[in-house]
Amino acid sequence: MTDIAPRWLKPDQAAAYIGRHRDELPRLVRAGKIPRPSYHFGPRSPRYDRLALDALFSGVETDSIQEATDAAVRAIYSKAENRQKAAR
Repeated sequence: MTDIAPRWLKPDQAAAYIGRHRDELPRLVRAGKIPRPSYHFGPRSPRYDRLALDALFSGVETDSIQEATDAAVRAIYSKAENRQKAAR
């Protein structure tokens, strides 16, 4: 069985993923160093997008974290579309 990393990371998981302590995440968000979490699971359930973190730390040249996130999402959807086309 393969281990699949979840896309949406809980604060503890996101902190471990980037090698920081959980308590540092809000400060890093305010400083613009990491993307804002999503609250799509509710106001007490912040989730950090692993793909946005990957894009940010992969050296994607952008002017903002949001652009890095958007670039990561576009790349994922592009790969998925190519796989679907190849399967047809």
